[in-house]
Amino acid sequence: MKKIENSPFDPFVKWFFPKLLPYLPEWLSANRITAIGFAGSLAAAICLYLSKEHEWFYLLGAFGIWLHWFADTLDGVVARAGKPTILGYYLDHFSDAVSVAVISIGLFLTPGSHLLIGLCAACLYLLLFIHGLIRAELTRAMELPYFGPTEIHFLIIIILLIQYSTHFGEAILKSSPITGTEGWLAQNFGLNGGLTLIDHLGLLITFGMFLMLLIESYNFIKQLAKQNRMPPDG
Repeated sequence: MKKIENSPFDPFVKWFFPKLLPYLPEWLSANRITAIGFAGSLAAAICLYLSKEHEWFYLLGAFGIWLHWFADTLDGVVARAGKPTILGYYLDHFSDAVSVAVISIGLFLTPGSHLLIGLCAACLYLLLFIHGLIRAELTRAMELPYFGPTEIHFLIIIILLIQYSTHFGEAILKSSPITGTEGWLAQNFGLNGGLTLIDHLGLLITFGMFLMLLIESYNFIKQLAKQNRMPPDG
C-alpha cells in the first residue's frame, strides 16, 4: 500500500529516524516499540489525571505524549527496514486508536478542564481515522493530512507547557460570550467555570476535524460515484 505524507515534518522524520536504526538493539522490534508508545500514552493519561494532586504530573504527561509520538514514528521506520507483518499493522493502528482515546480523556481530566470536549475531540479523530482506513483500503494508498498526528502531538505538548507555566487549572477569556463563565457553552452544555487553554485547544481541534471530515468524505463520495466500481477483494 502506498503511503503519502503531507506533514511539514516529514522531511525531518525521513532524515532523522533512519539514522537511529544502527543504534537500536536487536531485541527492540517494531511491535515492541509500538508497545512502548502505547505505554507512553497510558502513562500520559494517568499523569494528566494526577496533575490535580501535583503540578509536576503535568510535565510528566507531556513527556508521555512525546514518547507516544516518538515510538509511533519509529516503529514504522523499523518495520519498513525489516519485513512488515500483518500483526504489526494491526497493533500499530489499533494501539493508535486506543491511545487517542486515553490521551483525550486524560487531557480533559486536568484541573479546570471539561471531559465533554475531550470526548467530542476523540470521537471526531476516530471518525477521521476510520475514514482514512476505509479510503486506504479502497484506493490502496494512505494519505495523511498536512495537519496530522505529528502536528497534533506537538501542539498539545506546547499548550500543556504554556498552561503549566501561566494558566495551570485556570479558565481564560472568562468574559467571552461563548467560552466565558457565563457564556453560551456554559448555559447550553454545562461547561461551567469557564474554559481552560486546553479546552479552547480541544474546541479548535474538534471544529477543524469536523470540517475536515465533511470535506474529505464529500469529495471521496463524489470520487467513488464517478468510478462506480466494486471495492478490491479482501
